[in-house]
Parts: sequence; structure tokens; C-alpha cells
Amino acid sequence: MSSQGPDLGEWRAVVTSPVLTGASIVIGVAAAATLVYWIAVGSNLDLLVVVLVLMFVFAFVAGTARVVVTIGSHGLQATSALLGFAWTNLSLDDIADARVADVSIGSWFGWGYRASLGGTALILHGDRGLVVDLVSGKEFTLTLPDPEWALAALETAADARGGSGSLDRP
Repeated sequence: MSSQGPDLGEWRAVVTSPVLTGASIVIGVAAAATLVYWIAVGSNLDLLVVVLVLMFVFAFVAGTARVVVTIGSHGLQATSALLGFAWTNLSLDDIADARVADVSIGSWFGWGYRASLGGTALILHGDRGLVVDLVSGKEFTLTLPDPEWALAALETAADARGGSGSLDRP
């Protein structure tokens, strides 16, 4: 992970998930092997569907294997480093509070982008993360190696915005 301190106006970290990187390699090899087999055997429609599903799953898993987290005056954004789309984009006005907490991977049922009725999560690295309470009553959870830096950056951005408390809305 590479990062810069929150006092520089914008904090950015690149988080690589070893678990999701390994999974994307395995799925990518399986997709490639299945494609080669499909080409060698002939046009079996069932096998083509398997290839397409494996390619879709590969793209999804590889898209979560490396994430760029940016925190600044815009709020918090987590973007796929490989595919370039935002997994989440939270403005400071969407955030009610935030904290560093122990995160149980089992409670989110695995690694990667997760969704539940209570909120969403990017489970990428380890068992500690930044838990963001949203104004909507839901949570966003992000596991990363240094969640304390992310929290400090979020509090700094909220304070610079002019709230009366660290993450109070103006």
C-alpha cells in the first residue's frame, strides 16, 4: 500500500487484496483453459456459456483485487484500479460519523464488494477497517492496512469543511 498523510489536502492509498488477486488468477486461468478447450472441441453452446460466466466473474473479482481509496474535500471514493469505476463515492454530506473497528470477514460472508440490508463493504485486507456511518442509517465498511490514516484524513476533510464537530454536518 502506498499513501500520503492526510495533511496534504487529499489522502490516497492503493490497497491490494492478496486473497482477491489469487482468486482472480485462478479464475482467469480457468476461463482461459475453458476457452482453449471450447475452441479445440468445437462450438458447444453450453461450454460457451461457461466461458462467458467465468470471464464475467474474473472481471468482477479482478476489479476488486486492487482499489484506489481517495479521501478529501469531495468525501470518500473507492475506485477499481484495474477497471476504473467507483465502487463507492460518498460525499462528506452523506457521512454522519466514522470509526476504526475490527471487522469480521465472516459477518460479510467473504472478500470483495459486499452488500447487505445494513450497508455495503469492500473487504480487501486484514480484519481492521474504516466503518462509515451514513446519514441514511446504513454503513460503509472498508478494510485496509492503515484504517487510522483513513479516519484521520476523513476527519481532517470534515473539519476543513467547517463542521462544528469532526464529522458533524454543517
